[in-house]
Amino acid sequence: EGPTTHGSMSTSVREGLPPPRRSFMDKCKEEPLVPLGAGTTALILCGGLYSFKMGDRKLGQLFMRARVVAQFGTVAAMIGYAMASGAVKSPFPA
Repeated sequence: EGPTTHGSMSTSVREGLPPPRRSFMDKCKEEPLVPLGAGTTALILCGGLYSFKMGDRKLGQLFMRARVVAQFGTVAAMIGYAMASGAVKSPFPA
């Protein structure tokens, strides 16, 4: 049995419409490094803010430096997944 039609519209054709949205969990399964990196960044940030609140400036600064590294890793993972999916082309010739 073919697609059902209502007037001139077909229910099986999605031409001109954006693709259906993926759930958050589906995205996490496909790109696990991104939520892991975001969570790690958030935890490091909280540790740094707590260190500053307690007056340990040295440890707080260490946390903030670690946060920058974690953020870089998260952004690198996002770019890597985008390049692997073909959404973004590599700036380097093959």
